[in-house]
This record gives sequence, C-alpha cells and structure tokens, in this order.
Amino acid sequence: MQSAHRNLVLTLAVILSTTLSHNAEAGDPLRGDDPAAAADQRMADQALKNWDVNRDGSLDIHEILKVPGPALIVRVWFRHDSNKDGRLTRDELARHWAEQRGAKSRPRLATADPTPYFPRLSDKPRAVVHLDDELRLTKYSPNGRYLAAAGRNAIHILDATTGKSIHRIRGHSSRCISVDFSPDSKTLVSASRDRTAKFWNVLTGRQIGEPLVHGQQLFWAMFSPDGLSVVTAPDSNAQSTVDVWAVPYGPKTLSLRGATGTVTRLAFLPQGNLLASAEWDGSGVHVWNFRSGELVWSKKHSGHAVCVEFSPDGKTLATGGWDNVVRLWNADSGKHLRTIRPPGGTPVETVLWWPSGNWLVSGSRNGTIAVLDVKTGKTLQHFEAHEQVRGLALSLDNKTVASCSPDKTLKLWDVQSRSRRKR
Repeated sequence: MQSAHRNLVLTLAVILSTTLSHNAEAGDPLRGDDPAAAADQRMADQALKNWDVNRDGSLDIHEILKVPGPALIVRVWFRHDSNKDGRLTRDELARHWAEQRGAKSRPRLATADPTPYFPRLSDKPRAVVHLDDELRLTKYSPNGRYLAAAGRNAIHILDATTGKSIHRIRGHSSRCISVDFSPDSKTLVSASRDRTAKFWNVLTGRQIGEPLVHGQQLFWAMFSPDGLSVVTAPDSNAQSTVDVWAVPYGPKTLSLRGATGTVTRLAFLPQGNLLASAEWDGSGVHVWNFRSGELVWSKKHSGHAVCVEFSPDGKTLATGGWDNVVRLWNADSGKHLRTIRPPGGTPVETVLWWPSGNWLVSGSRNGTIAVLDVKTGKTLQHFEAHEQVRGLALSLDNKTVASCSPDKTLKLWDVQSRSRRKR
C-alpha cells in the first residue's frame, strides 16, 4: 500500500510538471478563453480515474499526503483545505493546475448558494434525535460521514445522514464541553472539566493513546487545520492561556497569552496561522498567530463573548455573545465592520458561516435559528428550533444544518436556496 501511494504521488508530480510546461497565454479556464483549459480538464479526469477509489467524483488528498511527496502537492492540499472538506473535485483540480501555470480564474461560489439566493431552512426538521443528554456542541466530520456532539454525560458520534447513534462514549469523569474531528475524520478530540483532553477512534469509539493533562478544567479543544497540533483552552475566571500541543499526545509547544477569562470558543483561520478566541468573563475577543504566539489584536464586547468564526475567505471574523448581537471584524486588523441584531434580543450562542460568505446562520439562547444577510444585516429567516440553540453545523454538501441544545435533542434541518425576491 505504501508503494502504491508513493507511485500515485509521483504520477501527480509528473502531471503537475507537464501542466507547468504549458506555454499558452493565461486566461480564464472557466470561460473557455484559455487554450490550455481543455488539457487541465483532461488531466483532472485522469487523476480521478487513477485515484478515486470511492467513485464519488472527488479525490481524497488526505490519503496522498500520508506519503512524502513533492511540495507542490502539499500546497494544493492546503489551499483546498480551506473548504473544510478535504476532497478535490474534477473542476477544483483543473482550477488549481491552471493557477499554477498563471491562469487567472474567477472566484468560485458555492453551488448551493448562488446569488441572489439565500439558504432557507425547512419549517420542520427532517430528523429529531433524542439523546437523553444536555448537548452543547455539534460538528460534522470533514468527510461528511459523521456528526459528533458533546453532552453533559457522554460524547456522541452519529451517522451524519440519519442521526442514528453509532457510539456513546463515557470516557470523562466530568462534563465534556467540546469535541472536534481531525482533518482525516479518523480521530475525535474532546475537552472536559476533568482537566483532560482525550483522543478517540471515530470508527471504534475507543480511546487512543494518553490524554493531554491540564492544570485547570478544560473548556475547549480542537485540531489545527493541518492536523499537526491541538489547541486547548481552560475554564478559568482569571487570565488564562490557550495552549498548543503537538499531535499525537503532546508535548505542549506554545502558550498563547492575553485571554482574560473563560475561553468559550476557538476558531482557526481557514488559510493561514491565525487563531481567534471568544471569552466569557473578560468579554474579549483575541486573535493570535498560533505558530509564533504573537497576539495580533484584541477587542471587547459589551457583554460576555461566546462564539467566534472566521469567514470562508478568511477576511472577516464573526463574534456573538450576551450583548445579543453578531459583530463582524476585519480579520487582519480587528477593525469593526458591522453589527447585526438577530431577532429576539437574547444572547447569541453560536454562529455559522455559509460557504459563499454572503450569509450567517445564528443560534440564540431563546431557541431561535436565524439566517442573516452579511452585507445588509437583515434577517432573512428565523424560527424557533429548541429551548436554547447551543451548536450549529453545516453538512459537507451544504444541504443540512444540524442544531443541538440542552433540551437533549439534536435536529437536522433541510436547506433549500430561496430567492430573496420571492419572500
């Protein structure tokens, strides 16, 4: 198997080398004015024919990266990893290769969210999963096959399509606060108030290796986008640090200083080295370079900050909290861009960016889910979903939003693009 993977990597290197040798004048391969575009598409077809073992029309770059190969392949994967799905389609492969030889292509819009449409959620959930556990957070795996939820009594791994329970893990001696999948979807990390972060095999539900032991109760743990690090944050009422650990199982490599209270949420910049935090007691938002430890900028909320997420293009940071609003910030400078008020006037517990970056989905403490227009700040849809909404997640195909709540339910909501003009 190792030899086979190595051969595949070398084959890709040859293809890339051939692509870079094109002397055609650069144009837009999507518009058809680039003479080399057809060759890019043929090479993408050949790549899928060789490597698409799942026969789903996309290429699993995570598997290729396990074998040492040309740096160009790594760059292709890291650029695509901003999409958070870890797979390359035929058009994406062709587009990457076109860019390598200098072609200028148009920015890609998510197919599930074409302008002037917005993602409208169904009036009733497709599935309601009763887990008999107060749920705080839910996440889809990067490969789209699993949902994970952090509960008061257990860690739950579910089938992403049906919501059927696959594993109920009781591996902590105190409440589990957060969970996160590794980029290859094979490992889950969890953070608990028992002062540990633990690793779990997603397929078997069994613990892997030794836990990361912290001096304080943990509130958050998550993988870096490259899967080489885990960051943890404590449940602390005083100045605390966000710690960076090598994968697997440590050691601690860096401590990020400046947080002024309980770090309730962390988020990585899709492309780059920025890490953002939302803090409860200090009502702060901090952004670090998590590689160097440098504090890039920090801002204050007028109330407890609870959630934080970077936009898909990495240019904007969205935060929400107990000042009942969503705030948008320039990710590089920290300049405040806009304040959006979801309906209901209650604390914003979670925010979710739509892949195009045009819309946000928010979940509030009053149980409301709202679809928000980023440019205008208007609410395009809102409805009561739970007693409280603590977690939101978007499926790989952008067709389902998962929500979870302390009311002990996880719900799956179908998504349909709906024209704003028809409201």
